[in-house]
Amino acid sequence: HFEVAKLLNNLGSTLLALGEAPEARDCLERSLSMMERERGRQHLEVASVLTNLAEALGALGGHGRARELLEEALSVKEQALGSEHPRTAATAAALGVALTAGGGAGAEDMGRAETLLRQAMRVQERCLGPDNLEVARTLANFANVLGFQGRLAEK
Repeated sequence: HFEVAKLLNNLGSTLLALGEAPEARDCLERSLSMMERERGRQHLEVASVLTNLAEALGALGGHGRARELLEEALSVKEQALGSEHPRTAATAAALGVALTAGGGAGAEDMGRAETLLRQAMRVQERCLGPDNLEVARTLANFANVLGFQGRLAEK
């Protein structure tokens, strides 16, 4: 069943890339349920599903639940891979974006988003190189957070 769960995670990720968030959510929820039964909630593969499911839920307007799942995924990845790993950094960046999604982000969320994106950018630049596309995405998201805070001169 674990291999089926991994395939469902991959299918969900592909559906997300194709803009099919409802179908992706359904696949990812099935994957998560199967993986949890097989490996438990603290498994690295489960963290991958949590991250993808959070993206699907965010696309569907479920920003609060998306943030919760990303918090959990980040915790698992920090424990399994450490805070200086590019996969951990990618999840930190996703959480930084999620904290500002849906409007109404307060100063505390904006500050945390800025910290997460700054840290993710540092790790990604070191591990992936400054010209990497993932680094550029994180930089753009970081600039957006500064813009939301009225700090455009820092971009």
